[in-house]
Amino acid sequence: MSGKWVLRIEDKDYAATLEQLRAWVTEGRVQPQFYVFNPTLDRWAYAKEIEELKPQFLAFVQSRQRHGSSICTACGKVGNPITHTKGSIFIELVLWLCFLIPGILYSLWRMTTKEKVCRYCRKASLIPINSPQGQQILARTI
Repeated sequence: MSGKWVLRIEDKDYAATLEQLRAWVTEGRVQPQFYVFNPTLDRWAYAKEIEELKPQFLAFVQSRQRHGSSICTACGKVGNPITHTKGSIFIELVLWLCFLIPGILYSLWRMTTKEKVCRYCRKASLIPINSPQGQQILARTI
């Protein structure tokens, strides 16, 4: 099993050994929907379908569950959310420099529109990974 495996991410191919792929899955670099060339079977497959990588995917998901991660209902990716603020910092600065009252109002509006979004697709469709719906989505992805 020391043949060259190939990982395809966004139309770019990366040669790797099976041990490297296992490490990348454990680190979260390889997503279940990435294509991987299996030299043993001489074919491309989704990473989640490769038997040699399934234990690492399972361990990765379990570690995420312990850390209270979220899963996105839009893209199905697991991770911690990021904070997104609506509006533009440029417009806020212009309003502050030119007009004090509109600048204050715009800043207050921006502060009240902060929300947690998926770090991959930037949508506010996150649910806890431990929830029943999160477990269903997770079962479909892995």
